[in-house]
Amino acid sequence: MPGITLDSVQEQLNQLTVLIRKLVDGSLQISPKQIAMPGGLSDLGIDTPQYYPLSTPLTAVSWTGTTFSTTAKTLIGLVTVFGVPANTKSVDVKVQISDTGSARTDCHLILGPTSVTGVGKVIDAPSVNGRSGRGSVVVPCDEHGDIYYQVVASGAGSMTITLQVWGYWT
Repeated sequence: MPGITLDSVQEQLNQLTVLIRKLVDGSLQISPKQIAMPGGLSDLGIDTPQYYPLSTPLTAVSWTGTTFSTTAKTLIGLVTVFGVPANTKSVDVKVQISDTGSARTDCHLILGPTSVTGVGKVIDAPSVNGRSGRGSVVVPCDEHGDIYYQVVASGAGSMTITLQVWGYWT
């Protein structure tokens, strides 16, 4: 996954190990109030992304009841398409999906942080032709704050998709 390296994971583990040792030996104390506060652990060197829920979703004309054929992994520039802030860590997405031939074909949408085929969160179209399925999914973003989509449809223009962003983490 872009942005995550073995070195960055090792650094996070080292920081966590130091914090645990300090908690155990009593040289660090964390109050319940500090833990409950948004960003309250940032003083301890722990990255705590902030969630921003939206009372009105971010929408895009290109993702409102748009029909698709099978599509290879393709970038969705969240800043330009939905107006999500740059360098967002992940997005809370409401998905509505249907396919006119889903009773005879495995039809689905994949949303994820990478252009690798088949990698990401899978949202299945209902197995009844033309029936809409709805749900929400948290999708991690790439290092630029964007996501990728892939469509597996039953035919040309057979899948209809609507995406709405209901929140995001920065």
